[in-house]
Amino acid sequence: MDSARSQIIEDLKRHLPAPVRRALGTARRTLAETTERIAFELSPDVVARSPALDAEISRFMSENDVPASLNVDVSKYDLMYQYWGRAGRDTQYMNYLRSGFKHASLIGRLIEYKFQSGERIESILDFASGYGRVARFLVQMMAPHRVFVADIKADAVAFQKKHLGVNGFVSPEKPHDLSISQRFDVIAVFSLFSHLPEETFNAWLEKLIGLLKPAGVLLFTTHGIEHMPAHLKKDTQS
Repeated sequence: MDSARSQIIEDLKRHLPAPVRRALGTARRTLAETTERIAFELSPDVVARSPALDAEISRFMSENDVPASLNVDVSKYDLMYQYWGRAGRDTQYMNYLRSGFKHASLIGRLIEYKFQSGERIESILDFASGYGRVARFLVQMMAPHRVFVADIKADAVAFQKKHLGVNGFVSPEKPHDLSISQRFDVIAVFSLFSHLPEETFNAWLEKLIGLLKPAGVLLFTTHGIEHMPAHLKKDTQS
């Protein structure tokens, strides 16, 4: 019956004018996208985990000496989590956690080199923090009240304050609009400067340096030298 129905549909398609076929195709795609958006909005804010995924997370934590107190709740709105979306749900989740662990470990090595111990850090800022990809691991290194997060999305800051117990503030879009009295021993910025134009890059760099304590350290990531324009690459080699 299904094969006969499919054949009838195909026959009808062949007899429909091209504009009608295109309109039907567009309507079908629109319906699928709308259905997907509705399903996303109706799902819980925290991504659901299967028993198999929880078991894999436990193995990951054990292999990397991550304390069992690590909060592994992930917001469905987290763009960094969504970035891994084509990998399949469990792989997506693990890639997200491993990425956060990798960046937090880098911060940990910096702290050990510069300050010898996290206990000597009074405050650290995870700027452009998203929904806690890195901060969830930072609160395992030091008390949550020493960890500050900032993001342009108020929901992202609220999620971290609720789930991780950190301090946080909403960042404005423009650096000259950011005005806070707090100063930090360490400021970490991942996946922001690589997306900024030169003018905004320099302005944010200057602003964040101004938020450091006298002996503070700014850690940020950018694209590698291979992405630089040829004339600038020559300057780095001279």
